[in-house]
Amino acid sequence: MIRKPARSLSVLIAGLSAFATFTLAAGPAGATSPPPLAPRFTSTPPPVTSSTTATFTYDLGNVFGICRLDGASVSDCDGSTSLSGLAAGSHTFEVWATTLETTSAASAYTWTVDLTAPNSTITSRVDPAGKLRLTFSSSERGSTFQCKLVRVGRWVRCESVITIAVGDLPIEVRAIDRAGNIDPTPASMTTAPRR
Repeated sequence: MIRKPARSLSVLIAGLSAFATFTLAAGPAGATSPPPLAPRFTSTPPPVTSSTTATFTYDLGNVFGICRLDGASVSDCDGSTSLSGLAAGSHTFEVWATTLETTSAASAYTWTVDLTAPNSTITSRVDPAGKLRLTFSSSERGSTFQCKLVRVGRWVRCESVITIAVGDLPIEVRAIDRAGNIDPTPASMTTAPRR
């Protein structure tokens, strides 16, 4: 079987304005093949993160890859891509598998870089038994909380609603958002409210 010499192939991704050019060995004249499977991600960054770097690995099925970030120009990729200097906000990474003749559907992953720390607040009331009922809230939905009794001096995870003795005051609370950002200025309570 006689094969044509290697040639330069410009692959047009449907819906993209950019081209990616590769030099590949041409197959037999008239040969056709089915589209490759869409790449499968094997590792991705968390859906929400405070990191401005991200690493992706993906299975291309032994063909070439084309990638792009946030709708920018495409570039070739080989199964692993590392990104850095990411701005806060939502990002989308796309990858295609491509051959001489055809290109797969895109595989896409969207995640959010969150660089803003949450703000913590405390509301309180004294219950009929004289205990102090504290409710913690955060400026960011989905946050968790850490509390610190000043006399104990260490941070421990706590629920959004706790009951303590008035004598346990003062107390501090800080919110931690889904990206891992920690409130740098914890809310505090030093005296119990009046009944």
